[in-house]
Amino acid sequence: MKKRFLSLLLLLPAIFATGCTSFISSILSDDTTEYLPDGLQEIVDISPDDSTLLFSYKINDIASIYTADVDGKNIKQLTKPKKGEAHLYPRYSPDGKKILFISSSDEQRRSPLMIMDHDGSNIKQLTDDDEMIQEAIFSPNGNRIYFIKATEYAELPLLAGLYGPINLNIFSMNTDGTGEKQLTDFQKGELYNLIVSEDESQIKFIKKDDDEPYSNQLYTIEMNQPKDINKINLSKEFIVNVDISSMDDSIAIAAVAKEIFSDSEIFLVDPETNETVQITSLQSDTSHPRFFHKKKKLLFMEIIQSDPDKYPPQHQLWSIDLQSRKLDKVKLF
Repeated sequence: MKKRFLSLLLLLPAIFATGCTSFISSILSDDTTEYLPDGLQEIVDISPDDSTLLFSYKINDIASIYTADVDGKNIKQLTKPKKGEAHLYPRYSPDGKKILFISSSDEQRRSPLMIMDHDGSNIKQLTDDDEMIQEAIFSPNGNRIYFIKATEYAELPLLAGLYGPINLNIFSMNTDGTGEKQLTDFQKGELYNLIVSEDESQIKFIKKDDDEPYSNQLYTIEMNQPKDINKINLSKEFIVNVDISSMDDSIAIAAVAKEIFSDSEIFLVDPETNETVQITSLQSDTSHPRFFHKKKKLLFMEIIQSDPDKYPPQHQLWSIDLQSRKLDKVKLF
């Protein structure tokens, strides 16, 4: 079986939440895009004015970056990947003028970080061709970029015979690609879901230990002491994804509702009392909550194809009104 570059960091949490580890073998293929589901990819961002969705969508084996109105209408294609490339994980800058995304390639184990204007123009590569960038976000003031990078491609812990990016750590750099700085020095474990505090004094992230397959938890580091890691005690044992509201610091988590291998649902967590309220009951697997910036609303993903024989899964985008709890499907294409 050919060893392929896998963007497993963002895929494994949902896989472990459902117990569908058979998905792993299906993505070890000759094509980077084969492991990607048809249609909507798993991360959707929202413009600072709450008017536009930013996402990657796979059509005819090509995953490109698109925008759409928040109701799913007025879709525009921003990027046109070359054959064998996939453009993934787009994120807006705080002013909405720039977009980060990752370009994954069939030809070699690489996923450099890219930046472009909000309309898809002026695409520039920020990291070297051979870099394995797993995730990237802008700082709240837009002056720096924080990202997760793998420094080795090897056999994955707990997944004998399967290969992917390992030795993951958090880095930062200027928006022109200069001034790269390594912030953490983890020797093992998965790392994903970066959140930078408004004053850039803290970085939150989800980490899973290599020797504990169901240990996904939220952690934080202080920028003045980035080597010290502190666990944030939430009431759920297995955290799939997390987001923090810029309006009131509320925490939204996608987490396993009852026990390992049960469905994951969306919960709201009060940042002061740690009180947790379940706000979805889809009885399926959800992930990637994303708060609107100015509205009391939230986006999240639902895995709508959970048959292990039909992986990779497909995703349905939902919005939920946080006051009325009204759910609406967001149809794209």
